[in-house]
Amino acid sequence: MMKKVIIGIFSILTLLGLISAYVIYDYVKERNIYSNIIKSNWKITLPKEYDEIYEKDEGPSFLGDGDRYHIFQYNDIKQIDSSLEWKSEKNESIEASSEEILKKLKVPKEYYPDFKNSYKYYWRIKDDNSKIYFIFDSDKKEVFVLEHFQ
Repeated sequence: MMKKVIIGIFSILTLLGLISAYVIYDYVKERNIYSNIIKSNWKITLPKEYDEIYEKDEGPSFLGDGDRYHIFQYNDIKQIDSSLEWKSEKNESIEASSEEILKKLKVPKEYYPDFKNSYKYYWRIKDDNSKIYFIFDSDKKEVFVLEHFQ
């Protein structure tokens, strides 16, 4: 009889442990999606319904400086299209700055934004001269995010 009680208690504790582990995993996974990191670092809110199809950075940095690059693909571009104040005219400065970051990170050319096609962009600069660039290719439903931290 006592053995059955111990097995029952052990089973309940194991089940509670598994449920707790799943909840913690789900919470950490949600908190660590890159749009949340952008929100934390830049106070910019992006729609969370995307697939991250590429990412590259310079690796760990004690001061958090360096370059980072991500490509997000959205199924529904309406939300991303309305999330930022996109500019649509060609911008050679944005193109040159983007290419400089991509070369520094040694990103393969197939993951570069195609500046020959029409694109929209948004960028922001912080007081410490850190910069973030968003390049939106609505045909591919992709947003290219480039960050340069000082």
